[in-house]
Amino acid sequence: VMFDLSQLISTFVSSLRWLEGTSKSIDAETLRLIFESYLQDVQARVEQCLQKHAPQEESARKLASLRCPSAVVIDEPESAELNEKYFTIWAREAIEHWLPSFSAAVEDCCNEALAAHQKWLRSLDYHLAKGGVDAVTKQKVLLDSKDLKLLSSTEGGGPLGSSKRDQLVLEHAAKVEVTTTKQLFQRARHKFVIKPENAEEFLLDLLRAWNEASDAEIERRCLHPIEQNFHDLMQTVEELNNAFMAGAERRKDSSHVDFSFAERLAEVFPRIGSFVCEDSTDVLEVQEADRCEALCTEVRSILREIERDVPKGEGGGYR
Repeated sequence: VMFDLSQLISTFVSSLRWLEGTSKSIDAETLRLIFESYLQDVQARVEQCLQKHAPQEESARKLASLRCPSAVVIDEPESAELNEKYFTIWAREAIEHWLPSFSAAVEDCCNEALAAHQKWLRSLDYHLAKGGVDAVTKQKVLLDSKDLKLLSSTEGGGPLGSSKRDQLVLEHAAKVEVTTTKQLFQRARHKFVIKPENAEEFLLDLLRAWNEASDAEIERRCLHPIEQNFHDLMQTVEELNNAFMAGAERRKDSSHVDFSFAERLAEVFPRIGSFVCEDSTDVLEVQEADRCEALCTEVRSILREIERDVPKGEGGGYR
C-alpha cells in the first residue's frame, strides 16, 4: 500500500516540471566558461599534489650508490642473463620504494579534485538560480553533476607498466662494458663490468619514466572523469533546452498556475514522513493496514483535487 502511495506522489511530483513558472533555457556558454575556470583550478591543485609526492632524483641516486657502490664484475657462464638480472632487481626495488608516494599522490589528488568539484557545484547552483531556471530543472542538472566518480583506488600496482620497465632494463644492460674471450673448443666467455654510473643512469631514467607514467595515470583517474562528467552534464542541458524551446509556445499561451495546492500537500506530507508501524515485524496487522489505506485515500483525494484545479496541456501533462 505504501509503495502505491509513493508511486502516486512520485508521478505527481514528476508532473510539476511542466507547471508554468519562471523556468528559462540554460545558458550553456556561461556554464562552459565557468567549467573551464574550474578545470584550470583542478589542474593546478593536482599539479601541486604531484610535485609534493613525486620521487626526486636524489632518491634514485641514493639507491644506486647503495646497490652499486663500486663496479660489479660478472664473469660467469650465464653472465649475459646475470647482467640483465641486476638491472631487473634494481628496478623492482626502486618501484617498491616509490609506490607509497604514488598511492599518497592519488589519494591527495582525488581529495583536491573533490574539493574543487564542490566549488563547481556551488557555482553551478548559483548561476542556474540567477538565470531563472526552475527548481526541478536545476535539481536535475545538479544531480547529474554530482555523479562524479574518481578512480582513487591504487590496487593493482603502480603507474609504470612492466613492458616499459623491461625495455629500460634491456637498454641499459646493453650499455654495460663487456669483454669477450674466445677459447678453443669452448663457448666464448663474456665478462660484464657494471659501473656505478651505469646503475645511476638506469635508475634516473627509470625515475623519469615513473613520473611521466604517474602524471598520465593521475590525469586518467582525476581529470578525465571530471571532463566526462561535464560532457554528460552538457548533454542534459542540451536536452532540457530543446524541451524548453519545443514547449515555449504552449507555455506562453497557458494560464498562470495557482500554487495554493501546496498548503494542502503540506498538511498531509508530514504524516506520510512520520508514518511508523506499531509492530516491528514485516507483517502488517489489520490496524496498521487500515491506517495505511486511510492515509493513501486522503492523499489520493488531495491529488485528485489538485489535478482537477490545474489546467492540462495537449498531451495531458500539467502546464
